[in-house]
Amino acid sequence: MVLVNNEQALVNYQIDDDDSQACEELYAHLIEITGKTLEILKDQQNKKNYKWVKNIKKNFNSIEQITSEIASFKQRRTMSCTFKDHLHNTLFFN
Repeated sequence: MVLVNNEQALVNYQIDDDDSQACEELYAHLIEITGKTLEILKDQQNKKNYKWVKNIKKNFNSIEQITSEIASFKQRRTMSCTFKDHLHNTLFFN
């Protein structure tokens, strides 16, 4: 079952790779949203809004997971040889 999902991900990657304009727009959108989020976080930090930050912490768990998985992947001494050695966030990471 894992192999099927990885093969499906590879097919999806090849399809998306052909549509580079859409991917560039996606990058721009994600970078814009991340920038706006950072501005909001800094504003609320300056206002010392501690209740708010504790309440929204759970929204950042997936971002922390992505960052952690990619950092671990970069620190590996050997490269992954098969799809099973990758996580969802590192499958196509360069």
